[in-house]
Amino acid sequence: MFIFSLQDRLRSLWKNTSWVQSVTDVDTNRKQSSDGSIRDIYDGSAWKKNPALHVPENISIGLYIDGLPFFKSSSYTIWPVYAVNLNLPPSER
Repeated sequence: MFIFSLQDRLRSLWKNTSWVQSVTDVDTNRKQSSDGSIRDIYDGSAWKKNPALHVPENISIGLYIDGLPFFKSSSYTIWPVYAVNLNLPPSER
């Protein structure tokens, strides 16, 4: 099992100036959807209506969890957890 401190990892990322630049410029540098389609979380109405999400110091993290059996005949399951920094451009996630 691999365990790490998210708080420590985020602190170390905030010390990296190029990373800070890429996550704080996400609202200004991304391409807007011209046809009204939803291509990313930033095109959704919930993102557009919530001003707290547009503060550069805030970090949005998508957390994906899905449980599945270890083997078909097993009573054990594994639960992978996948976290994505949504402030990064889609090509860098």
